[in-house]
Amino acid sequence: MYDDRRDSFSIRDIILQVLFVALFVFILLWLFPTKNFVTNYVDNSIENAVKDALDDYEFGGGINSEAFANQLFNQNVMMMKSSAKDYFTLSRLPEKKGDQVKITLKKMLDEKIILPFVDSNGKSCDVDASYVTVTKTDNEYLMKVNLKCSDYEDYLLVHMGCYDYCQTTICETQKPYEPPKGGEVNPVYEYEYKLVIDGKWGEFGEWSEWTTNIISKTDYNEVESKVENEFDKYIQVVESTSVITVDATENVKYSCPDDTYTLNGKQCIKKKDIVETINATEKVNYSCPDSTYTLSGKKCYKTINNSETIPATPTTNYICPSGYVQNGTTCYRYSNNSQTMPAIVNTTYSCPDSMYVLNGARCSKLDVVNANVTYTCPSGYKRDGTQCYKYNEEIRLANETLTCPSGYSKDGSICFTTTSIPATTNSSYGDWVYSRQITSYNQSLSSNNTTKYVPAGVKINSSCTSPCTNKYIYTYNVYTRKLNTSYTCPSGYSKNGTTCTKKVGIPATKKYSCPSGYKLTDDYCVKSATTTKTATANYSCPSGYTKNGSICSKSINISATPHTSSYCSVSGYSLLNSTTCVKTVQDIDTIVATPNVTYTCPSGYDRIGTSCVKNANNTYTTDAIANKTYTCPDSTYTLSGNKCYKTKSNSETIPAIETKTYTCPEGYESKDNNVCSKTVTKYKEEAVFKKVTYYRSRTKSYINGTIDYKWSRSQNDISLIKQGYKLTGKSREVK
Repeated sequence: MYDDRRDSFSIRDIILQVLFVALFVFILLWLFPTKNFVTNYVDNSIENAVKDALDDYEFGGGINSEAFANQLFNQNVMMMKSSAKDYFTLSRLPEKKGDQVKITLKKMLDEKIILPFVDSNGKSCDVDASYVTVTKTDNEYLMKVNLKCSDYEDYLLVHMGCYDYCQTTICETQKPYEPPKGGEVNPVYEYEYKLVIDGKWGEFGEWSEWTTNIISKTDYNEVESKVENEFDKYIQVVESTSVITVDATENVKYSCPDDTYTLNGKQCIKKKDIVETINATEKVNYSCPDSTYTLSGKKCYKTINNSETIPATPTTNYICPSGYVQNGTTCYRYSNNSQTMPAIVNTTYSCPDSMYVLNGARCSKLDVVNANVTYTCPSGYKRDGTQCYKYNEEIRLANETLTCPSGYSKDGSICFTTTSIPATTNSSYGDWVYSRQITSYNQSLSSNNTTKYVPAGVKINSSCTSPCTNKYIYTYNVYTRKLNTSYTCPSGYSKNGTTCTKKVGIPATKKYSCPSGYKLTDDYCVKSATTTKTATANYSCPSGYTKNGSICSKSINISATPHTSSYCSVSGYSLLNSTTCVKTVQDIDTIVATPNVTYTCPSGYDRIGTSCVKNANNTYTTDAIANKTYTCPDSTYTLSGNKCYKTKSNSETIPAIETKTYTCPEGYESKDNNVCSKTVTKYKEEAVFKKVTYYRSRTKSYINGTIDYKWSRSQNDISLIKQGYKLTGKSREVK
């Protein structure tokens, strides 16, 4: 039973403890809200107030337009302030006292560090006239948030600094929040507001040091600027240029006029076949009618024995009618017809003498003469006959030493010195201020520029005894004023107490020196020597000639002398003229001739009837039969009819075409055909100065009038802000 009760108590106890803890925390939060809760509560209150006002207006309840405008304007200013606090990181803050940086509402919107907003009229505020500036003071920063809208324009001054408790780079000056320790509760703070009545800006203070940071001018911040020429860097500039020339490398190439020629060294050779025609050798062989005859020369001989009987030779004569020609047993009547064909014309050519070479129908010879020679020297050389002389100069940069005048210090190639002049003294007296009251036996006291004595009364000196020389005691009010002295410097000078200083730079003086054997010329070292080389022979030829080394040649071409012979290539034709062959063709009309037979015997025979009888030895002679054959001189000829033909190979040789090209070494360019050149540029260092703008500023001091201070637990007390109160940055803990 005890165990059951214990388990039951444990579950109920846990539930009750959780409920009591939750209730206790809720009561603490309700009684002592956190700082963030207060801020959120105020912001929500403003938002709800605007929303309620709009709701009331929408449902006919009306709206306080001035209150609505003030609330909305204040809310927009606070948004700009909050965004600016996040924007101004350490690198964006001014560095020196009096320096100021600025960001406009336009830039804030462009960089998306704030969202667009409108005023009570539903219009966008002026993005150029609305801005946030941060000015560096002695030990903190002064932020000015200026907002200009269609319904209202005002600004908020916020004192800010870089503190350990800042959640951003800079934050408002206030006591940081400390988390509660142990059973402590969150502290409550009040924030100080002040309202300045009849306050004004005083005179400008001392000028700040010159800086290259850009400082913006405001109503209470005066800015001066100056532009100085300062050394920037050295650049390479062209000091001089010179041209170096060398002989080009000559490249010779030979070629022929066309593909019919073959290049052989410096000559072109062309082969051509020529047909030589000669008469074939005629040989005549003679023969006899039969073997009973003996050949002797062009005659045939035969001997007949006595009492030889032979048949008489019957001779049948045929008789033809008039106009016919008898041939055997036939009578022929001829009518002539002519046939022609072109004759083969064989033309051979010859040249005037052996100096010419026959080439087809042209005779050519190579006319060779010595070329005209002139001598030239490379650029920079002088010629003496066939020799060139040059006065060489070896040039190198001289050793450079930079020096400064006495009193100057060298920095690179610039000499600097500091010039000092007394600062201009500006004196003015302040207002008279009551100092004290004094008494004197003198009826009048002498005043000066800083002390003034104003009579305040007189009384009898009761302690004065006779003779009384100081009968009266005079009372004076003493007023004093300060002599304010400031010092200013001309533009370009920096103030150092009562002295103005300026750093002046001039180019350092360059001194040059050369090694032994060299002579100094400007900033170069020159060493002289003479160089000799053989002059270049330049050959030229008369017009029409081609140059080949020191020889000029010209090919002379004339027409060869023609020799023409003609012949007919077909048997039966004969030459009619030099170009035509003719053959006569007969048309024959035949009839049978009338026979008439007679018998005859050879000489020495007696005819008896149809027989011939020879009673003694007799010798008979008849013409031998001529048989013609034709032969050629050797096997190189070809026989055709009574002509021999031979093809000869003939070679035409002419000089090859010479083409010259010239090449230059790397880095050189061709100037003329046989000269190469390159341009050498000499550089020197030259100092470059840049214009640097310096800024300095001085700030007006704010002279307070009547100041009214009020404390509020809200950092955004709308009622105080509407009355013109502004936060001072001070806070206190409410005990």
